[in-house]
Amino acid sequence: MPAQLELSRSPAFQITYRFLITGPVAGALSAAVMLLAGPDLLNAVRSTYMIGALHIILIGFINLTMMGALHQFIPVLSGRPIPGSRWVFQTIYLLSVIGLFLFVTGMFRQNRIAILAGATCILCGHVLFLISSLYTLAGIARTDATLYGIRCSLYSFTTGNLLAGALAFEHGSGIYFPMHSSIRYLHIFFMSVGWVGLLIIAISIQVLPMFYVTREHMNFGSIRFLRSLFALTVAHALLYLLRPYVNKLEFIINSVQSSVLIFLMCAGLLYCTRVLRALMKSNRPHPDATVRFWQIGLSMLVLAILFGIVRTFCGFLVPMFNRTNYDATALIIALDRYILPILILPIACVLSLIQAMLFKIVPFLTWLHLFQSGFGSAPHVRAQIPGRLIQLQVLLFLLSLLGLILSLVNATTWYRPAMVMLILNWSWLFGLLLRPGWIYYRIKSQEAST
Repeated sequence: MPAQLELSRSPAFQITYRFLITGPVAGALSAAVMLLAGPDLLNAVRSTYMIGALHIILIGFINLTMMGALHQFIPVLSGRPIPGSRWVFQTIYLLSVIGLFLFVTGMFRQNRIAILAGATCILCGHVLFLISSLYTLAGIARTDATLYGIRCSLYSFTTGNLLAGALAFEHGSGIYFPMHSSIRYLHIFFMSVGWVGLLIIAISIQVLPMFYVTREHMNFGSIRFLRSLFALTVAHALLYLLRPYVNKLEFIINSVQSSVLIFLMCAGLLYCTRVLRALMKSNRPHPDATVRFWQIGLSMLVLAILFGIVRTFCGFLVPMFNRTNYDATALIIALDRYILPILILPIACVLSLIQAMLFKIVPFLTWLHLFQSGFGSAPHVRAQIPGRLIQLQVLLFLLSLLGLILSLVNATTWYRPAMVMLILNWSWLFGLLLRPGWIYYRIKSQEAST
């Protein structure tokens, strides 16, 4: 069940809004960079140029949006203000933006000093965010599902940043560790599953009943469920690290690791199906355009998880089949031909769900802060961004996703139109999110003039 909110603890609107409004700018910038690079970029997915372009949206959009959301969620959920919230998060924002600029520039120009300087700024900002957030949560005696999920996601974020520091040192110094591939895999795993995945589930337990789902359909999140997800995440990482050191037990360790990964994906599949079912059965009196983002995002994640389960299960069976006269390696090769289009789906899922949350969080914060300032006639959440404009955003996002998938099939024809559509998608989102901010500052300026 969702926790009770202490809205009086909500921190300043301006700082959170700065984090949230930067996301679409980073998305458009990432698409513009990839457009300038041309379709040949798809043939070099592990190049420094691709790493830089992806990190614009991963850090500039996903991370900044998540940190901005937690800047509001942690105080109102815990009932405790973040110490020095204003200057702490202003510093975090500046370090993240400056660090991202230096890091991406270093990747594009292969300048090791810029890579190290940028990574240092980003990591310092993340460390400051982690210290302030975990310190605020440390004094909370009660534990509900949302707070527990936030804590677990912050622990994963800590691990992911430690691994990111190791990767940045490698790229900046040119000295690569023997476990480079393991560090890279675990960095991606903890940042995607542990940080983003757990945090989205934890926030959805709070957000969905507020805006979408009636309480009788709240059966998709609990402390036990989040504890199981976090335990499976840690277990998979430990087994992955243990695998190279147990040659005699390699088959057993691989089998257990594959089983844990399949259980983890099945848990994600369970969450997706339960939320989709709750959204279908909910009897909210007024339809909401943003629910389409939840349906699209979770449906894409279901497809990606089903493919992942099949791929993991086949990888588990290959050693067994290879002991017989049947060679199953060809099946893995056939599946891996489609792995790049499938990898787009989880990222698109996260971006879709974040857009849904942005369309609720930003107008809600605008209304809340105006109401707390004595403006009882402040526009309601739904009135700030008309539903027809959100529906157009849904259409643009679907066309962008379709263009991305088609560009992987025929890059010559579809790559540039897909990037242009992405730029339009993020630009339109930016324009829509400006509306609540304009309402807030217009009403505030009217108060100041009177």
